Amino acid sequence: MRKIVLLLIVITLSFNNITKAQVEKTDSELKLNFNAIQYDSLFINYMEKSENKYFINSFISELHTKVLNDIQEANNQELIVLSAPAPAPYIPYGANYVGRNANEIDSLSMLWFTNIETQVYDYEENWTRDSSIIACTDSVYIARLKNLSTVINLSYNERVKDYIERYTRRKSVITVQRLLGRAEFYFPIFEEIFDAYGVPLELKYLAIIESALNPVAMSRAKAAGLWQFIYPTGRAYGMNINSSVDERLDPIKSTHAAARYLKNLFDTYGDWTLALAAYNCGPGNVNRAIKKGGGSQDYWYISQFLPKETQNYVPAYIGATYIMNYYKEHKIVPLPFELPLASDTLMITNKTLAFSQISAVLGIPIEQIKELNPQYKKDVIPAVAEGYTLRLPLEHTTAFLQREKEIYAYNPNNAIENTALASSQKLQENMKISGSETASETFLYYTVKQGDSFLKISQQFENITTFDILKINNLSDESKINPGDKIKIKRI
Repeated sequence: MRKIVLLLIVITLSFNNITKAQVEKTDSELKLNFNAIQYDSLFINYMEKSENKYFINSFISELHTKVLNDIQEANNQELIVLSAPAPAPYIPYGANYVGRNANEIDSLSMLWFTNIETQVYDYEENWTRDSSIIACTDSVYIARLKNLSTVINLSYNERVKDYIERYTRRKSVITVQRLLGRAEFYFPIFEEIFDAYGVPLELKYLAIIESALNPVAMSRAKAAGLWQFIYPTGRAYGMNINSSVDERLDPIKSTHAAARYLKNLFDTYGDWTLALAAYNCGPGNVNRAIKKGGGSQDYWYISQFLPKETQNYVPAYIGATYIMNYYKEHKIVPLPFELPLASDTLMITNKTLAFSQISAVLGIPIEQIKELNPQYKKDVIPAVAEGYTLRLPLEHTTAFLQREKEIYAYNPNNAIENTALASSQKLQENMKISGSETASETFLYYTVKQGDSFLKISQQFENITTFDILKINNLSDESKINPGDKIKIKRI
């Protein structure tokens, strides 16, 4: 009952504020004196206490918009300016005056979700609005797509418009926010690999419609990973798939495979839209569609002969490309992604290594190791001669190399043994470091090049680790090296 009374108070106060609004005509505009901040504060206060936030949000938003439209029509005036006097709890969009066409004025719900409670997007079934956050005309969408630098033809039509608006609807906001956060981690990986193969970098957006940038995504057809490879295609492009490992889930290896596959499809058709269609439904279906279309290689014409999913595939790609470039224009803010943006890859050869060993010795959360290495089904890297990759946060790679023996020797089931082992190894290391050098003083030297790191240098020499280089040069992992420096590699 108390909540219902509060709702009635909010609605009454809103009507009173509107009734008291004074319309002042000037030579150039009609100014509506409306205390938006005070009104919004009442609205926000109620929202914070309401259990049914989304219904109330929608109701007040519709009321707000209707009143502004009525005022506009009554005065035959296009421009309405809402005053936001200071001091105030906040000022929408950082401006004292918000001048907008009445039909496009951001509702109170928009202010709530973008300015006040950015973490609340758990939409319930009673959410009644399904309109775009910032509605745009066809000409705006067309101009924005044309403004993107891409070798792929970003056509605009009703199907493309439908997908753009799917991404920009309020109920899609949280999905887009998460995609934007994940993109900060995955897109640099995609771009580096695509660039090496000569694949257009903008094809990185394809992973959005394939997997929503989820490396462990699995479709009903058993396609897996960021790039949704089915088993035969995955094996054909060199990915290991067995009871312990599924490299379709490896962000790096699967992206290499996707780049090669897309490049091969483009070489076949000479057109990126057809390559995208073939990526989705297979070259056989595209070839049959071309034949049915009288030999035409216009995707938009032959799409009528393609499977229904593929008819929407390129429009979905264009919609994803649009929203990833123009999310700011729709007032969408990325959500942070927890994985570290900087990471590096090590090779684990002929040794079995459990994530629990790495986590215990280096203090990396095991969930973070799993997210960086989703290809290992049992959280264990199997021992194989050709080796498997291990991806770790960049700040932990040197520590891994320095404490490699300790990590492999760690027994998760025997804490006493682990403590004794660590103490013994530490003592031996201290003795080695403090002991005098009795071997020959002749060394193999290496001249540092641009872009070198201790890790990159060590990988150029057999049986040499980063720790070996640091130790023999009396350096720490924080030491800096510059092009032209000469460092010792080993005694000869």
